[in-house]
Amino acid sequence: MENPRDFFPGANRGKPTGLRIAARHFASRIFPRQPTSRARQWGVSPEPLTLRRCLGRILLFELWVFVFVCHMAVYAGDRFAWLLLGHGKRSRYVRRGACARTGLCCRTLGIELPESWVRRPRVVAVFQRWYALVHNFQTLGPPQGRLLPLSCGYLRDGNACGIYPFRPKLCREYPQVSLFGKIELHRGCGFWFVEREKLGTFEERLLREQHEVERREYSRAAAGEKNELA
Repeated sequence: MENPRDFFPGANRGKPTGLRIAARHFASRIFPRQPTSRARQWGVSPEPLTLRRCLGRILLFELWVFVFVCHMAVYAGDRFAWLLLGHGKRSRYVRRGACARTGLCCRTLGIELPESWVRRPRVVAVFQRWYALVHNFQTLGPPQGRLLPLSCGYLRDGNACGIYPFRPKLCREYPQVSLFGKIELHRGCGFWFVEREKLGTFEERLLREQHEVERREYSRAAAGEKNELA
């Protein structure tokens, strides 16, 4: 019997470009791999691929495409509006640095919900289910205040994104530069913020060096914890 995954061009062979990564991902969601012999020893039985299940996963893929296109349209509109309004020249803070691949922003996502929604368990359950289906964001527990704690299921070894070319709007904008304030970043994050009026001054240099020291300390601490677990 032919492997259904072979119907997705680039899903199993060639250099893992963006399109091939996406093809491999969606092929695995519609036609999942069978458990290995080791998994069967632990009692993991293969999931029967019925016509109903297959159609459901294809519809889920179409839903993902629709949501992705809508998000990209909004993202492009935001970029265009910020360009026209000169958002990049008016914000109080300026973002510096680059992604350090700590994976913390992927493991500890926080989606803010209105306070009236958080008090309703059914509404919270709907949002948890929605983010799990569309974005593969897994629930970490009950809401913390107004934040819905989630974790991204696309995070791979080396803290790399499994669908980077097709990542959600939320991930593309993080850490977002607001007009007046700044967001709190994870410890060890490669990004940092400096006030616009301090650009090119000695204070900016101090902030950059302080950030580098904190990031190196975090990297050493994370490496030590990893060695202890190993």
